[in-house]
Amino acid sequence: DSVLATQLIARAAIEICRYKVALLKGDMTYRVGDEFFTKPPEDGTISSPLFSEALQRYIEEKSHKGDWRPEMVRDIEYLKRLLTGLIGDRALAGYSRSDFSHFCQLLQSLPKNTGKSAQLRGLTPKEMVELAARDSSIPCLSAKTVSKHMANLSGFMKWATKQGFCTENIAAEIYSKPK
Repeated sequence: DSVLATQLIARAAIEICRYKVALLKGDMTYRVGDEFFTKPPEDGTISSPLFSEALQRYIEEKSHKGDWRPEMVRDIEYLKRLLTGLIGDRALAGYSRSDFSHFCQLLQSLPKNTGKSAQLRGLTPKEMVELAARDSSIPCLSAKTVSKHMANLSGFMKWATKQGFCTENIAAEIYSKPK
């Protein structure tokens, strides 16, 4: 229906104008207000790829543009291993904020220097967390490292939202590093 299409284009143009005004005022937190653009489809489904597949696309896009150094690629690939190993690999739209909150809690229980420790080599992320829970002498990740992983997850989810794989960045502001 051409009338509906025209109305939707007009609504989208209004949202773009509101967004630009917010940016001009220095408001970087603007969120779309028109519920047509923010609510999920009527059947409640969003077609989205698996976390691991979408993250691989993200890595390829950022690497191709030259936005990242090799260390950043390594950090993001490690994030993929951690998240899929701790809470599972599923469609992006299938995760909830509480899933990512749980992931954050597990990160805080993950031993540090997992790649350097002979005791941890070959273990899955879940096995590492379980080992650290049994042995209090094993030091866990620092708050700074947990913060880095959660910031990387949030950056990825922001990108995934822009791609239409999910409706919002559910990883934003889950973890605040203790002062």
